[in-house]
Amino acid sequence: MNLFILLSIFLYFSFFPESLAVRSFNLTTCPGWWELQTEKVKESFEIEKFEGTYYELALHDWTQDPACSSILGGPQCVQSIKYLDNVTKDLLVDDWTLQCFGTPYPVPLYFNLTDIPGYFLGFSPADAFKNRDWPDTIVDYKLSEDGTHYEWVIEFQCNEFELVPAIRFVGINFYARHYNVTDDYYNEFIKAGYDAGLGVYLNNTWGLYRVPMDNCPWFEDKQDIYPPQK
Repeated sequence: MNLFILLSIFLYFSFFPESLAVRSFNLTTCPGWWELQTEKVKESFEIEKFEGTYYELALHDWTQDPACSSILGGPQCVQSIKYLDNVTKDLLVDDWTLQCFGTPYPVPLYFNLTDIPGYFLGFSPADAFKNRDWPDTIVDYKLSEDGTHYEWVIEFQCNEFELVPAIRFVGINFYARHYNVTDDYYNEFIKAGYDAGLGVYLNNTWGLYRVPMDNCPWFEDKQDIYPPQK
């Protein structure tokens, strides 16, 4: 191979879109955080802007769907309240609640912070999650208009089988500060997941599930549609 061909290949991949040149995931091996995170997350993620109340607008996660089956209405009204623990250092608490058949069910989730911004090690005392390691990666985020917090985030969890070269579990969570959103807002949010290369997972098995948010009487935050319509 001559020098001209090598130079051409180098220039081609130097200017190739990041989502296509780097992000080619599969169903055999869990991707590393360095493969998942956008450059924006790697360079500027701040845990303080991550804290607050979110609503899960969409998901790909067998622990939620079909755990709350379609016969029961499927997962509804998923809320996640994230905050740093005021006792244990470097611990993120997630007061997570899922509504099924009209009843909210709280599930305690915890995430140990690591030296890598936007990469956590999750665990839960809930029976279904005991003795499991849940690496959790922030794939992408959108900053709020005033720059004080994240308007939305995409989280990714993955586990592999111990003896079989295959992925056992993939969880993808689309968390937003608003639950009553326009179609344009929702579509832009989901597109960010596909742009990050997550389509191989989002289109597999359970697919992508849009969480109903229209009958959540226990939500304390009553919201008008967002963004506001002119």
